[in-house]
Amino acid sequence: MLREFVLAHRTVLVVEDNMLARWALSAHLRACGHDVVEAESGEDAVAILGRDHHIGFIFSDVQLPGSVDGIGLARWAHDHRPGVPILLTSGHREAVETAGRLAGCDPPLAKPYDFDVVERRVARALDEGEDDSDDAAGSSNRPAAHRDPKTVRDH
Repeated sequence: MLREFVLAHRTVLVVEDNMLARWALSAHLRACGHDVVEAESGEDAVAILGRDHHIGFIFSDVQLPGSVDGIGLARWAHDHRPGVPILLTSGHREAVETAGRLAGCDPPLAKPYDFDVVERRVARALDEGEDDSDDAAGSSNRPAAHRDPKTVRDH
């Protein structure tokens, strides 16, 4: 039961409107042992977060179509899903510089980003949320990440 709880909370929500970028990062995170749920807009992400309480980490682009951008998503998550770490990303320097401050989350990641850097930040945040007694069911069961340099650029 504890193992199921730990693994369920290793699920990453990837929110990116660029289908190829979303697919590529999601595939990499899955190869690293994470469960991944994908959303192409902030509205989709809010709906997923509202019904799926297994999400343990949110990775989102700042600029998303519709009425909920990455900053709005981060604010919603802080209010409705406190404790779920959020990592924002953007290819626009101004957005990267202000997004973390406005959203109240960790410093955003500028595009292009290396997939392994994203995975390390996800793993670190998820590992910090686990008790030391959970190590047997935690990160030690994740396969080693691929070490090819993989990056995503803004569209």
